[in-house]
Amino acid sequence: MATLQELLDQKAALERQISAATKASRGEAIVRIRTVMTQHGLTPADLATPQNHATGAHTGSRSKVAPKYRHPDTGATWIGRG
Repeated sequence: MATLQELLDQKAALERQISAATKASRGEAIVRIRTVMTQHGLTPADLATPQNHATGAHTGSRSKVAPKYRHPDTGATWIGRG
């Protein structure tokens, strides 16, 4: 059976291997991302701007809705949204 010190040494060695693998994986991901950005003419600013054109989601505000509720005394109306 391994001693406590041997196990701690193994743990340290594994943590170094994990750190090295993480750095290598990040580097590969950055290269792939830069390649795709270059192919599509994208800049970092393009990534910071919310654009949902590909998904078909609307980027504007909600459409107008007819009032659903009316206060009986003041006549104030609201639609019941947030």
